[in-house]
Amino acid sequence: MKKRVGIIILVLLLLILAGGGAAFYYYYSKYINIDAIYPGMTIQGMSVGGMTQEEAKAKVQEYIDKVSQETVTLQVKKKESTFALSDIGLKCTNMDVVEILERQGMSLSVSLK
Repeated sequence: MKKRVGIIILVLLLLILAGGGAAFYYYYSKYINIDAIYPGMTIQGMSVGGMTQEEAKAKVQEYIDKVSQETVTLQVKKKESTFALSDIGLKCTNMDVVEILERQGMSLSVSLK
């Protein structure tokens, strides 16, 4: 009788261990070992979580292109000149921001400068 109880306890422990291993594998493959940027990551307020590196780079480039076309108006006395930001030297100096996000993990939000 003691032998049977021991075998039942051993089988239950093995089932619990197998279930825990399966749960860990599921969590790891779904949330940790992914080919995308972690959920909740932002660049300059833009959500890039769940995107691939290429998708995030395209979104950042689209933002830079949009901002570069915005204009600034300079007015001195009665003279006024309007310039696109790209014409006066606006550029992104840290285009590796997407790689930084992937390396740093889940707790980083980056601003473009």
